[in-house]
Amino acid sequence: MEYNHGWQNNKNIPFCIVNHLRHPAGPNRYGDRTMIFDFLKRKKWEKLGTVWTSSGVKSILNTLKPKEIHFRDRDYRALPVKDFEQIIFDSWFPNDEPAYKSEIFDCDDFAVCFMADIKRRWANISHGQESLAFGYIAAIIEGLGNHAFIWQMDDDGNVNFYEPQTGKRIHYKMLSVLLVES
Repeated sequence: MEYNHGWQNNKNIPFCIVNHLRHPAGPNRYGDRTMIFDFLKRKKWEKLGTVWTSSGVKSILNTLKPKEIHFRDRDYRALPVKDFEQIIFDSWFPNDEPAYKSEIFDCDDFAVCFMADIKRRWANISHGQESLAFGYIAAIIEGLGNHAFIWQMDDDGNVNFYEPQTGKRIHYKMLSVLLVES
């Protein structure tokens, strides 16, 4: 494959293409070229926030003293809170999910759906190589008991928490953290 940079349709929109020299699927709608990414979109998201390795994120999350931490990616991008909350606003639709039903579709199920929707949105708007620095957390909460919700590390290294049913930022007093996943 050969990588080229250029301008899209004389509209002053920069882009990158790949020339498929011997593509097994044959020609596509761009002939022998496939658009990989639009540099203008790339600049906004790939320069926003801070990039952390999984070990760096883990060192910050260890301050929560969890019993387990699971990472599935190598590098993470920590976004400013306002940008992460914009992604929540753009992509998290809890009204599309079934109503809350204890043990059937409760906080942990909402948290998994929340995480999947945010990851899907990030995959659509980012052309970088880092996953978002956020995930699922299960903890014992003072006055509430066991609860599942979302954690997000911002570009200052602070850990923020979000209620999975509403997408709103929350502040819980955690008595014990059981599991943290990304």
